[in-house]
Amino acid sequence: MFYSYRVHRRRHLRHIWESNIKPHKPKGSGLDCSNACAIMVDDDGSDSSSTYANNLNHNTEPLPIELDLLVGKGRFAQVYKAKLKQATSDQFETVAVKIFPYEEYASWKNEKDIFSNTDLRHENVLHFLTAEERKVEKQYWLITAFHPTGNLQEFLTQHVLSWEELQVLSSSLARGVAHLHSDRLSCGRHKVPIVHRDLKSSNILVKKDLTCCLCDFGLALCLDS
Repeated sequence: MFYSYRVHRRRHLRHIWESNIKPHKPKGSGLDCSNACAIMVDDDGSDSSSTYANNLNHNTEPLPIELDLLVGKGRFAQVYKAKLKQATSDQFETVAVKIFPYEEYASWKNEKDIFSNTDLRHENVLHFLTAEERKVEKQYWLITAFHPTGNLQEFLTQHVLSWEELQVLSSSLARGVAHLHSDRLSCGRHKVPIVHRDLKSSNILVKKDLTCCLCDFGLALCLDS
């Protein structure tokens, strides 16, 4: 009920503003879904609650992150479980840090650019927090949500799935891939399709609720031409 009131109120105020300032919009014109899209972007369903923006960290100082445990190693980078310390308290948030050496700048930049597209955000795509260039360590970092269950390859090796679990895993994976490939958001607004190009069980993470999220976009490509 509160949501309906809020949407109605926004439309009412927008109508007044357009009547006073802009030419009246003819009936039957396209649906304005900007508010709906903004709500969906905020609801990412991630295990992480961080509010850092999906972009390069432009602060003079790097984020207060303490690397904890190596949890993965790939062709271009290593992934660590890490602690993101809170500025106002002694508490911390557990995050994942993907570390690229300087010579793998192209891979880091490609994945950063893919993640920085806010239209990518979806409950079945890994939640991206920010990116950093660590000049002292001569490294490039991507900071994302951390999912302790691990990747799908490890999960399937260690567990025998029930039919219900298989349905949850497979349907969430399909939704993630469909979101990547789609040229429209659910609100109808245009979206650039993205192809992963390296989709395999080790590049799919399992969340606490047994849904999947896609990760590792180092080889991904935007189909915007």
